[in-house]
Amino acid sequence: MPDRQQGVGDPYAAVPTDPGHVTPDPRPAPALVTPRRPGTVRAAVALMYLGAAVTVAVAILVLTGGVRAGRDLTLQDEAGTSGLPGSGLVVGMLATVVAIAILGVASVWLVMAITNRRGRRWARVVATVLAAFNLGNMLAVSHAIADAYAGVMPPGFDDPQMLPGLLPWLAYVGVGLAAVVLLWLPASSAYVRARARPAGERG
Repeated sequence: MPDRQQGVGDPYAAVPTDPGHVTPDPRPAPALVTPRRPGTVRAAVALMYLGAAVTVAVAILVLTGGVRAGRDLTLQDEAGTSGLPGSGLVVGMLATVVAIAILGVASVWLVMAITNRRGRRWARVVATVLAAFNLGNMLAVSHAIADAYAGVMPPGFDDPQMLPGLLPWLAYVGVGLAAVVLLWLPASSAYVRARARPAGERG
């Protein structure tokens, strides 16, 4: 039987090699598979973006309301009807500082949304801690209001006008809690584990 011409027409035919030559593996390299982002993570990230948008809106309202109140107080100062000279400037500056702080909270929402979208394990833990902190604050305020209605706290906390003001805060805290719950569902946990594996082990 005639010998085949080595290295021609048969990719697996033996070819002469020198001791320093390494024959490349003819098999294609395995493709790196990026884990598919589940719907639970997408929903959690959407809620975080919503929280960031609401926080920015609150910052704008605080800033505009504070500037308006400061302007009114300044006009009262000029008319001599204000009992606190210079209070308009103080109120305007305070509103600006508070608005900047609120924008800082919005930036935290954005960082949490971006990092959790990428499946970062530490981001899920940080989001959980922040949600627990907000829940603790909400429970503390709710407890204070309940004590006020029972006559334990001083007057002020039992003002009926405080209750409607708490509703947006309750919704705000609820958004954070819902996002965290979604991040700890089995599909989200599997995604986080897959993203934590080295690229060569995926697929």
